Amino acid sequence: MLETDCSNDYIDTNIRFTTFKNLNMDIQTKKMQFIEEYLRITDEGLLNKLSELLRKERQKSLQAALQPMTQDELSDKLQRSEQDIETERIYTQQEVEAYMKSRRGA
Repeated sequence: MLETDCSNDYIDTNIRFTTFKNLNMDIQTKKMQFIEEYLRITDEGLLNKLSELLRKERQKSLQAALQPMTQDELSDKLQRSEQDIETERIYTQQEVEAYMKSRRGA
């Protein structure tokens, strides 16, 4: 259970996540437990802060993924791509679509 001391619309620094005792639990279990705790929250200020934290973390991840390549990295990638084409390590659009469908279980 998520224990908090939320008064005057702030989050106390003594938040304890007692439901996350087992550090070895799988990610899906952690997600489900977090969702259950999130659904129990009645403090709108806390909900807003958690939503803002999630938004900021997603934005950081996106920014990190969008870092431009250096000229050397771009040249290396181009060279590998050309080698893939020469050795016929390529896929048609239909092959890629079929693969993606099989991955989704559709």
